[in-house]
Amino acid sequence: MRRLLRPLAALSLIAVTSGPVLAAPFAFISGSDLVDSSTLSVFDTATNSVTATIPIGGYPFGVAVTASGTRVYVTIETPTGGAVQAIDTATNSIVMNKALGILTTPFGVATNPSGTRLYVTYLDESDGMRSNMDVIDTATGFELSTVLLDVEGNDARGVVVNPADTRIYVTNPNSNTVTVIDTTSHAIVSTITVGSLPFGVAVNPAGAQVYVANSGSNDVSVIDAATNTVIATVPVGAIPRGVAVHPDGSRVYVANLEGNSVSVIDAASNTVIATVPVGAGPVGVSLTPDGSRLYVTNSIASTVSAIDTATNTVTATVAAGPFPVSFGVFIGPLGSAGGPGPGPGPGPGPNTGTHPVPTLGVWGLSALALVMGLLGARRAGRRGD
Repeated sequence: MRRLLRPLAALSLIAVTSGPVLAAPFAFISGSDLVDSSTLSVFDTATNSVTATIPIGGYPFGVAVTASGTRVYVTIETPTGGAVQAIDTATNSIVMNKALGILTTPFGVATNPSGTRLYVTYLDESDGMRSNMDVIDTATGFELSTVLLDVEGNDARGVVVNPADTRIYVTNPNSNTVTVIDTTSHAIVSTITVGSLPFGVAVNPAGAQVYVANSGSNDVSVIDAATNTVIATVPVGAIPRGVAVHPDGSRVYVANLEGNSVSVIDAASNTVIATVPVGAGPVGVSLTPDGSRLYVTNSIASTVSAIDTATNTVTATVAAGPFPVSFGVFIGPLGSAGGPGPGPGPGPGPNTGTHPVPTLGVWGLSALALVMGLLGARRAGRRGD
């Protein structure tokens, strides 16, 4: 059943490039028809429009764009096990496809600020349902280390690196904890108890606070990074998932899956100052580099919402492929787009232009709603995905 339900969550927004060099940041919206087709759509944040769609392989989940915008990393699940792929944003081609092993299911992915290291969380069912985090050299694709997370069956989800490149934070839904890992030794230096079923995680630009979205307790834990202690708990909407921090550190944005909303938290007072209605099933949140717009993927509605962060209002709702999720940072830096256009991907057929994005009919959406309900009821106390 887990393999059947995985595609419901296994979709991402991936920032890569397409067409001539442009000033606007770009994102790629990936989706799946739950059978055998996954697609990647180029999303122009200047015009709020999809400019091209290309086929991809596997079911994507986690995504990380390097600070330079030259590479995008995405975790995928395939019938033969999990993998992490690297996309060259100059050519829109896959330049690395690293297998994580059979019976593995990958989730979160993050890079360090310089883009030299890649961190991938995954469940290894061949090792007693244990969660691991691989440390990968992005230049060679070689695995440098595997961090064994303490709790069997932890099923680690979110992962983020602080701006100073000294600490990694990983959320563990089953144990209601966040694991803190040293980036040099790859040793676990602290385990912090947070709310129920922690999922998304983000660090503010100063590296002083860590924000954790707790899907079971419907709140956000604020962690003091200096002491590794929770200093505040902020109630938000129902089943919070993705979390993002404004570039100036003043606000925190949380996608509420069941609440169909985004909670806006004032970082100074740790209180919710606005709740913005969006489409059904929001999961991913990511900001443009200047912080003026927030993009939200609505997994059930199959749309992307654009929010003006000055007014906290939705300014555009754009149709996307089925089940967009985007767990991680999915918008690239300003002016990073470029290259000759979409390159060849692992999916069926050539990748030479705009392809139609598959959509679901009424029966498909009804089936999704039913399965999402069953998934929530079954996993609320166990996995949190």
